Amino acid sequence: MSGSAPVLSLRGLCLTIGTHRILHDCTLDLAEGETVVILGPSGSGKSTLMRCLNLLLRADSGQILFRGRDLMARHVSATEVRRMIGMVFQDYCLFEHLDVRANLLLAPRTAGAGFLADADVRAMNLLAAVGLADKADRYPHELSGGQQQRVAIARALVMQPELMLFDEPTSALDPESIEALQALFRSDALVGMTKIIVTHDIAFASKVADRIVFMEGGEIVAEAAAGQAFSVDASPRLRRFLTHAMPHAGAFSSSTDL
Repeated sequence: MSGSAPVLSLRGLCLTIGTHRILHDCTLDLAEGETVVILGPSGSGKSTLMRCLNLLLRADSGQILFRGRDLMARHVSATEVRRMIGMVFQDYCLFEHLDVRANLLLAPRTAGAGFLADADVRAMNLLAAVGLADKADRYPHELSGGQQQRVAIARALVMQPELMLFDEPTSALDPESIEALQALFRSDALVGMTKIIVTHDIAFASKVADRIVFMEGGEIVAEAAAGQAFSVDASPRLRRFLTHAMPHAGAFSSSTDL
């Protein structure tokens, strides 16, 4: 973390549904331009935490501070939050009855004049940035899974969010599409943007992360810079998880070798 104030700060975030504790005392800071990847076993609360950040779920207690402003305050609307914090879902959530261009322009048109100005130009520029300029008039069912994923990313970016959330972006993709997605994360469209990514794809995480956060049982139990996370210097619990997730990778390297 740099010395500047974090873009996002979570402070003691808790959520219980019924008698089941989903999140407990989650505390995390996110720096400007940082890419944080959240890892953890299934059911550890990773996707739930993301939904709380976007106010799709309301945490019971704690704070979500975005540039110092508490997004859990009663007067803060979910619509306002989602204009600042974009989210790309695991199943893309594209509108099947709309072509690609119309999918990108739906949110700006709904948001009003401030977001509609030059929206068509932004949309086409973003489609070009994700390599789909020639697909603007196609419908989602005419696209591959990897192409739909890139359309969903462009649709979120057209609203010019300050933070992007990605929930399992590689889960339905073949290896070639995953490689294209990695290239997109290194492109001008996403480089420098503050991002949080939930994934089970350890190889993808190692390629795109600045920092790894590990969750278990609804808690953040470890975090480390990416180079440290994939080295012998990682915490024992994170190292054990990664060893099981990457049995073919062999022993961890020393951080001095990274």
